[in-house]
Amino acid sequence: MSLSSGDMIEEVVLVVKVRYGGKHVRSGPCVYLLHFPDGSHYIGYTRADPCERLRRHVVGRGSGWVYRRAQRLGVPLLGVVEFQVTVSAAIKAEKHYKRHSWKLRARCVFCSEMARAASASWGEEMMFGEVG
Repeated sequence: MSLSSGDMIEEVVLVVKVRYGGKHVRSGPCVYLLHFPDGSHYIGYTRADPCERLRRHVVGRGSGWVYRRAQRLGVPLLGVVEFQVTVSAAIKAEKHYKRHSWKLRARCVFCSEMARAASASWGEEMMFGEVG
């Protein structure tokens, strides 16, 4: 998948802005979780706007793992943004979540939506036989 066009990134940023409260996503120290289409995740921290950090990742100016994965799977979405009071608090939170990633993954809005859809589908299968 080629990310030569900025359209896909801008579309993802728009989704993030709608999900996190409007035209401007708050800037400041935060921990974030990127959700990839295959269900994998990346946890990081930033001192600024999480949407800008996402842009930097996708164009190759962040983690090489995220860049390569975005090239192969598509642009990740910001599944969780947790603002912190200070940069040191954001770094500490990032380290904590990397050790206990399930705590942040459990709050991923995209994983919870997929789980709800899967359980609804499973319920339909149990009621009506196999769906689809």
